[in-house]
Amino acid sequence: MPRCFVVDEITTGALSTTLMTSWRLRLANSSTLSNRYWLTGQNEIDSILTSAQNMLAVLDQIRQVRNRINTIGAFAVRRRASWRLDDLTKPLGAAPLADQDVTDFKARLAKLDEWCIPDKTDLNYWADVLISIKVRISEINDNALSALPDEVKKTAEKLRESLTKVVQTSPATLNEAIAAEDNYARLTILWMSRDNDQLLSKLSTLKENAPVEKYYQIVDDWGWERIRGLSQASDGLTIDGPPATADSLRTFSPITLRLLAPGEPELIETYLMQKKLIYSWTIEIETQKTSKLSSGSQVTRSIVLEVESTEPQVAQYSPEPGKLKAAVRIKYQGRDGEGASIKEPITITKSNDFRVWQIFETADVLSFILVMLMSIVTGIGLYALTPTFGSFKEYLTLFTWGAGLDQGKNFIQSLAAYKKN
Repeated sequence: MPRCFVVDEITTGALSTTLMTSWRLRLANSSTLSNRYWLTGQNEIDSILTSAQNMLAVLDQIRQVRNRINTIGAFAVRRRASWRLDDLTKPLGAAPLADQDVTDFKARLAKLDEWCIPDKTDLNYWADVLISIKVRISEINDNALSALPDEVKKTAEKLRESLTKVVQTSPATLNEAIAAEDNYARLTILWMSRDNDQLLSKLSTLKENAPVEKYYQIVDDWGWERIRGLSQASDGLTIDGPPATADSLRTFSPITLRLLAPGEPELIETYLMQKKLIYSWTIEIETQKTSKLSSGSQVTRSIVLEVESTEPQVAQYSPEPGKLKAAVRIKYQGRDGEGASIKEPITITKSNDFRVWQIFETADVLSFILVMLMSIVTGIGLYALTPTFGSFKEYLTLFTWGAGLDQGKNFIQSLAAYKKN
């Protein structure tokens, strides 16, 4: 199904869901490390915060470009610019963004930002529409038209003829360009529905000059009925997570959950499911803790997270090891729809990174205790137990002795940190 399957309003959508989750994850990680680790965790904290800063810079620029797009006067132009922004942000995953990634992405956003310059808005809009029209015309050649069912063949021929003319002459005004895009949408809907008898039968009642919104509404209503039907089928809607062998199945690692329709995979790619629906996710993490009050017995505790998204996927992370379950309810134009759930819980294990950092934390504690004991024992033995101890010089010497031991400990830890890097 093509992207043109949109109804009567711009769906600005959320910023990249996985990127937002990854940004929150890195802040949570840095907060956890700051509360737990003394000295050797500083490099890790700095690295995490730098990654979060890069993500925040990208998210902020996306927000600024989206706000400027929303100031474009013509609805059709504003809508298409929003589609292009969605195309840019959708590939952004949960992985950390390097400095070069941020630079490249900002350059692409700056190019899209030219849509908001009044003198270039119409030109950029038509250049983008023209590419889509040329691709569709080349795809629906004479042989393809002859293969269409009779009830829509004549309408498709008229639409293709109109698009061919506008490509050759170029529209004189913005309204003509918008009309050409509407014809492109009508033709695309008929073409993409050619193997769907039920949908094609409903579309065949429309003429080539029927309001394009009616085409959209028929497709969206058909898609919603298919979603409702699939949710009741054995091979219908389901939630899929990462492979069981994935490295991301650890605490504090982002996990992407996706809604799938195994019976009709093309349904997931419709604009209805990608942008028009609201997905209410419920994620439950069952974790076991050792009870101090029950002689070390295991106590099961549940962590429930609820989140909404405007696309059939969501990214989340687990702060605790255990079993992760997920369910989703779909809403359409204010109506509660059908739901789906994950078939098998996802097993989340402890993060190896945090285990490594815990070793360094323990080393910090032990080294501090060792230095403190050494300074007390040796300092008292050398200075405090002398018969004449008590002058300012002797107090200063004792302080210098303890500070020297502490700095020696810091020097050794610095060597260990450089060796680790």
